[in-house]
Amino acid sequence: MFNKKQAIVFLIILSLFNFTVLTATAQVVPVNKLSAVEIMIYGNKSDESILKRIERLETTLYKQKKEGSLIERTNNIYNYVLGNKEKPSLVFNLNGLEWSLTTNITQDTAINKLNKLEKMVFGENKEGSLKERINYLTEITFSKEKVPFEKATVPKNKLIKIKTFDKVSSVSSKSGDKVRFEVSENVYVDSKLVIPAGSTGILEVSNVEKSGNLGKEGKINLKFSKVMGIDGSEIKIDLNEEAQMMNRSQQLALGASILGAAVLGPVGLVAGYFVKGNEEKLPKGSELYVQTVTNNSVYGFEFE
Repeated sequence: MFNKKQAIVFLIILSLFNFTVLTATAQVVPVNKLSAVEIMIYGNKSDESILKRIERLETTLYKQKKEGSLIERTNNIYNYVLGNKEKPSLVFNLNGLEWSLTTNITQDTAINKLNKLEKMVFGENKEGSLKERINYLTEITFSKEKVPFEKATVPKNKLIKIKTFDKVSSVSSKSGDKVRFEVSENVYVDSKLVIPAGSTGILEVSNVEKSGNLGKEGKINLKFSKVMGIDGSEIKIDLNEEAQMMNRSQQLALGASILGAAVLGPVGLVAGYFVKGNEEKLPKGSELYVQTVTNNSVYGFEFE
């Protein structure tokens, strides 16, 4: 048994250990940020060492390797490509360029997207770092030599119309299945484009109950996640009351058996709707409205 003095010493040691662990955790390289940037730039994440991954990204973005710790370098890369705190990100600038030149925003890697835009404008791809190439294309496209932007707030419960790419059925679907969708109409806030049509996302089938005897109806519960704004921000979505009402009033190819949403956990975490009966109650290409879960501060594209 510990005496009082030993217990006090033990608690002091334990508190020092916890402080050390927290400090060390705060200094861990944010690999999730590294992966997010790699997917945005190349289309997939690398399985090489963290150092090689950072050096590859720096070479692609700047044509040179940077100084500093791995943590600093990773955060700097992420802030340039996807961060939107101090100024619009690379993603916003590239999307703004594509929209201005084509009135469309495709879901592609940053490299492929820039290559296509340069081919369209110049007839060939330019040399240099990704940053230099985007800056040059921006300078000759916009009168003020920068992509026009303004801060905007996408409000909570903002309606967003989406279209599914995959069918959902209580007969053939199972828990864990992914349901792809895209935003089918541009979303504006105060005349600024904040979520472009074509932005994609994933729903997940979280629970399935097959129809049975005694009038038991088949049910499918879908879990909503997020869509990406024009600046690369992640915007959480759900199927709440206003979206349900809009879906019913518009009769958007959902079938008469759609019952609406049921929140099964913390608000914004799990929500879905139920489909009665047989297969293809939510066929491929179904359109429906969803809503934003919270207020979202983003950069919106401002038309010149």
